[in-house]
Amino acid sequence: MTEFFASLYEFFGLLPFYSKDFADHLRGWAADCSGYTGTIWYNIIAITMTGVTALGYALMYHIIDSPKWNKKQHWWIVALVIIALNWFIAFNSF
Repeated sequence: MTEFFASLYEFFGLLPFYSKDFADHLRGWAADCSGYTGTIWYNIIAITMTGVTALGYALMYHIIDSPKWNKKQHWWIVALVIIALNWFIAFNSF
């Protein structure tokens, strides 16, 4: 599962968003350089982001399912809140 999430985050390959050392840290490389025995952050961040997105979907389409909130601007507000929450979670996970 780690390799699947890592491939999603490292999709750009030659133009990465972060260094190889940071990618190793996200894969679970221990701080004392003893091997991949640390916390696997790729899995934690990906599962949390998927959960937040699913919660936003459930909120918009199953909990607040009313004609009053069925407008494009409401959908965009929920989408931007999901983006902000996912960024905050990923940024503060370490």
